[in-house]
Amino acid sequence: MGNFESIMRSFTYDESATAMTAVPSIMSLFSLFFGMLALKCAMYENWSASIVFIAIAATLDLMDGKVARKLNVSTKFGEAMDSLSDICNFGIMPGLIIYIWKGEEMGNIGWLSIVFYVFCCTIRLARFNASISSDMAQSSILNKESKSFRGMPAPIGGLLALLPLSLSVQNHGLQFFSDPRLISLHLISIGLFMLSDIATPSIKHISVSSTLFKSIASLLAVIFIFKPLLSVVLFTLSYLFLLLIGLKNKE
Repeated sequence: MGNFESIMRSFTYDESATAMTAVPSIMSLFSLFFGMLALKCAMYENWSASIVFIAIAATLDLMDGKVARKLNVSTKFGEAMDSLSDICNFGIMPGLIIYIWKGEEMGNIGWLSIVFYVFCCTIRLARFNASISSDMAQSSILNKESKSFRGMPAPIGGLLALLPLSLSVQNHGLQFFSDPRLISLHLISIGLFMLSDIATPSIKHISVSSTLFKSIASLLAVIFIFKPLLSVVLFTLSYLFLLLIGLKNKE
């Protein structure tokens, strides 16, 4: 254990690093592994697996922060690792997957919409990072009273960016969801949502003691075992539904 802690200190430049502080960062690396695996699957046109692996990366991203807080081992290195992993998994990877899927048909406008989405995701994460050290600035990202985020979180943005692909695969290539113009408009919309001040549901702040939440999570977990892509689509559509309901209530 002592040798492992020495290695951790040399890697993180943190003399206080212990074996426990490594746990969230290792989870972030596993999240990045699944993001890379998603890209590999896309290169072989295994779209279902690609989408599911991005969803697994998002789940690990949700868990690493909870684990860090639970173990009380939050570090600057861990925060940086988490954000860099997020940029790859939920910014660059979805953009590349969409490009591999429909890049030729989308043309230059489509390419620019992908770039715009990646830019928005990167700015979103940079803005969130810059806010961590300031309670006042953090309130611009996280609305603590309503337990919601201002703007769309990167993991949700990544899953929503892939929604046209998810629906197309789930509906056996239904042409409506694979229209290049629709995909470009969708990516631009998701990018703008990430940069906006609109309050969006925060999954991280849903109480795990909630009976409804446990029931929905259990149902999705069962569906995931037998129909992983369907469970991802249902989750993504459910989040989108909650977001639209929230917007309507604010009108």
